[in-house]
Amino acid sequence: MPLLQRTSNLASFLSWPGLRAAFGLLSSDARHTWVQTVNAPRLSMAPLGMVYPWFSFPSIEYLARLSSPDMRVLEFGCGYSTIWWAQRVSQVTSIERSSHWITEVRHALSKHTMTNVAVIPFLEFAATTEEEIQARADPTRLASIIQRYVSAGQEKSELYDVIVVDDVFRNEAAAAAIAQLKPGGILVLDDSERPRYGQTCALFKRMGWSFASFYGAVPYHFHEKQTTIWHKPIHV
Repeated sequence: MPLLQRTSNLASFLSWPGLRAAFGLLSSDARHTWVQTVNAPRLSMAPLGMVYPWFSFPSIEYLARLSSPDMRVLEFGCGYSTIWWAQRVSQVTSIERSSHWITEVRHALSKHTMTNVAVIPFLEFAATTEEEIQARADPTRLASIIQRYVSAGQEKSELYDVIVVDDVFRNEAAAAAIAQLKPGGILVLDDSERPRYGQTCALFKRMGWSFASFYGAVPYHFHEKQTTIWHKPIHV
């Protein structure tokens, strides 16, 4: 995908936040990776060596050190992260609402002959953003739809080693993940700098979960954000 298509418009890149993100990263060890990703092809065309999650660069490095081949991962929102995890763990289950991303991921899985990923379409939300869903939905039915969404990856016998919360209704998904995550497991909350996710951070702190937050530039984009990795206590 051409470089300019990675930004919403040229003005967004020329703004101070865009320039700060770009040049801040260019002075870091990840500068070459960032330069390559901003002009990388779309997921279904990208080589495996150029596939990174849309998390902050420091958090990607941290997660790479924590990952192991025996892990099972659940993610809310598939995409580049799906392929990245599939290279490192035994099984990935992805809950996805977008037909575009379902198609992209399935094409990438086929291209790289990956068979350890299950993409579960969730098509009950009639809008794109969380705000639009809430505005359009029947309020008497929305709570039950959200519950089906956050429990779509549950299995009766096995828990997950990693749960990635990176789509709509993240507070609800994170709360549901408490019971789906193994003791000692990892929960990834992306965009954790957003005030709306403060209640999730407060909940996990009250429960005694340890965490590491990483703020920085992001592959494929001209902006910065925070990704927080929470560790569920081994003894709960």
